Amino acid sequence: MDREAVETFKERAAGVETRVLEVPDLRAALDAALAIAAAAPPVALLPTVPGGSPPAPGPKALAAPGLAPDDLAYLSGRALAAGVEVVSQGLRSRLAGLEAAFTVATLGLAETGTCVLEGETEDARLASMLCETHVVGLRKRDIVRGAAEGLAFLERALARENNVVSFISGASRTSDIERVLTLGVHGPLSLVALLIED
Repeated sequence: MDREAVETFKERAAGVETRVLEVPDLRAALDAALAIAAAAPPVALLPTVPGGSPPAPGPKALAAPGLAPDDLAYLSGRALAAGVEVVSQGLRSRLAGLEAAFTVATLGLAETGTCVLEGETEDARLASMLCETHVVGLRKRDIVRGAAEGLAFLERALARENNVVSFISGASRTSDIERVLTLGVHGPLSLVALLIED
């Protein structure tokens, strides 16, 4: 693990309004993601018919695709006790109503505070876009100083068929022609990076 790269990542991620927390292991990261989903205000759903009433809110939901079966079972058990629904597949049918999503980054780029995610499934890609808060687990050992150090990984990742590589630095943001910044238009309103020790 490159401790200097980790410290640079924390500094640069905070600079793009990413909330950075440190956790000892993946299970602690899952607990943190669940706590974030449980504490989030319910997502406001729009009426399905113009002028109609919005649907009744369901339980809070945490998207968590791509977890190993034992990690998914752990998260689902904890979520049941917290009154949060865990959604691990079929995210296309959940285009609204996700308070949070948990994904695991494959690489972190310290110089920009960027989390690099890979996803061969639609659910993995949608999880990082449909939620209000995106929670990313990133192992400290997977943080490199910059793109040059991660080049071999990036070349391998981009060469794999059907593999989509996403670079995420902070919450989704855009601005109009008058340079008025708006958050969350094309994705999550906030990003939380959980730096995992193991």
